[in-house]
Amino acid sequence: MNFEENPRRAALTRGSVAVIEGDWKLIHYVGAPHYTLMPALHDELYDLASDPGERANVAREHPQEVTHLLHLIDEQLARHGGPLS
Repeated sequence: MNFEENPRRAALTRGSVAVIEGDWKLIHYVGAPHYTLMPALHDELYDLASDPGERANVAREHPQEVTHLLHLIDEQLARHGGPLS
């Protein structure tokens, strides 16, 4: 996780979090980028079995897996301290 610029004990408003389940890895970006010239970041999904170097983002081809992994992130954040805003 990378949430360095969030206030303590508040909802997470900016940063990234990743989850791995089986062969899938999801990187979820929260909020606007810190730097104004930085392009918007979009969720990334990788099939680690066929792409261990994480070169091909397959999020568009597997929206149901993205939704499932986002749910896992939400569950863990709820269990350990705070939701995403």
